[in-house]
Amino acid sequence: MFRKSLTIAALMAGTALFLPQAANAAPGYVVGATEMHAGPDYDYPTIRIIHDGRGVYINGCLDDWSWCDVSFHEDRGWVAGENLVADYDGGREGIIDIAPMLGIGILAFSFDAYWDRYYRGRPFYSDRGRWESYSFEHHRDNWGPRPERPHGHDDGRFHDDNGRGRPADQSREQVQQNRRQAPSSQSWAEHQDNRRAGPERQAAPAHEERGPSPRPEQQQHEQHQEHHGHDGDDNHRDH
Repeated sequence: MFRKSLTIAALMAGTALFLPQAANAAPGYVVGATEMHAGPDYDYPTIRIIHDGRGVYINGCLDDWSWCDVSFHEDRGWVAGENLVADYDGGREGIIDIAPMLGIGILAFSFDAYWDRYYRGRPFYSDRGRWESYSFEHHRDNWGPRPERPHGHDDGRFHDDNGRGRPADQSREQVQQNRRQAPSSQSWAEHQDNRRAGPERQAAPAHEERGPSPRPEQQQHEQHQEHHGHDGDDNHRDH
């Protein structure tokens, strides 16, 4: 009796777990031989082929209705919205046109939760890492906000902790100003030479500046005057 009560309680609990899915799912049909995929794209692994006219339960769709999460017997996967129809107003209409009227909800594809829940025992699950990278590149909007890049700014350029960018990010005027303020190669060499020479050389007085060298005409005139001056001195000594 006690074991029977536990069994009934377990069945009731299991039924309760599946009630929300059944309540939110809408009946629909596939058009043509339709592939069910392990994600909202034709490149994801194929779960199975659903033949034309077979009934499915539509659990929800992406916000543009391009792909829908459907249940077929024991399988769960994604079918292109263009391959799904449902009964509406006395006929069958495409899901893309009538999904809001049927109360079909909007779903976001969460790779980790979806694959871990429905595909853990599938052969392609061993290649999970590759499909996870594929999902990130194609459905990153459903993964939440992207991680903030180090020292990132809204302009997309690199900045350090003080907000400075690389030289390529600086304005042309700033680069030119830095060049004007930079020492010339000669002054920098003298600065390095003084550092190696020590305090004695740095304290040495500067060389006196010399005037310009005399022109040749001026030099000849000075030599002529000097020659006559010597002759006058000799005559003076003779007297």
